[in-house]
Amino acid sequence: MHNTQLSKNNILRNLKLCVKNELSYAYYNIRSKISSGSIKLDLYEQSCVTQLKQNSAFVIENYWPREKALRIRDQLAAYHERNEPYVLGDAKVDEWVRIYHVERLIPELKEFRYDPFILKMAEAYNCMPSFSGALVYQHDTTNAHEKSYYHVDTFLRQFKSMMYLDDVDVGNGPFSYIPGSHRKRDFFIKKQIKGNNKYKNTVFDDKEVSSFVNEEKQICAPAGSLLMMDVGAIHRGAPQSERSRSVLMNYIVPNKNDLYLHKKLPPSI
Repeated sequence: MHNTQLSKNNILRNLKLCVKNELSYAYYNIRSKISSGSIKLDLYEQSCVTQLKQNSAFVIENYWPREKALRIRDQLAAYHERNEPYVLGDAKVDEWVRIYHVERLIPELKEFRYDPFILKMAEAYNCMPSFSGALVYQHDTTNAHEKSYYHVDTFLRQFKSMMYLDDVDVGNGPFSYIPGSHRKRDFFIKKQIKGNNKYKNTVFDDKEVSSFVNEEKQICAPAGSLLMMDVGAIHRGAPQSERSRSVLMNYIVPNKNDLYLHKKLPPSI
């Protein structure tokens, strides 16, 4: 009886959250259609936004010189190898390590965090003012070889940009996603109501995605490549089966407030 009541409560909670999410998604989808054209874009920028809306992601190879990406990678690796207190995770045992607000350590990274092209693409896609909430370094290690689960970061629209700091191929875990899956609203509604017993509701098991997993696209690209994506699409990081991979992730938010996702901040240099 207790378990039955608990299950009903979970379904009701999931249903309420689902309604809230889907109303928000519908609102921003309508707003996107009404506001299209309000931001002046050249033909290339229009193409970027169109591909994001259709395919969930877009990549620009050689956005940075490869040598710059590798240099930044090595500079940041030195911090996590010393296990500084603001490093989240241990590269010797954990599957990933992170450093939040890395522009405090390498001031030139402010140019990437506040890159006007990226923020313009975010605003054009979101159809609302868009700002950088945090610039995060993530180093994915070879400590976990199992297949990672498909997931969404949110059931809403959410723009994120990523910079490859390594040459990425199938051996070190390319960003992998289902093109156009951010528009699978019927699928997401069922998932939100059903929920998960073990993981967050935003995580999918193999059976749930079996009907379209063969559509997966992996972004293999050289160091210095810029990825822009809607992380409301179904995606995963493929496992680092042969070697590690490092990236910068720019979290885009609708206000100018910084996101403090880890209590210890790097010192400002």
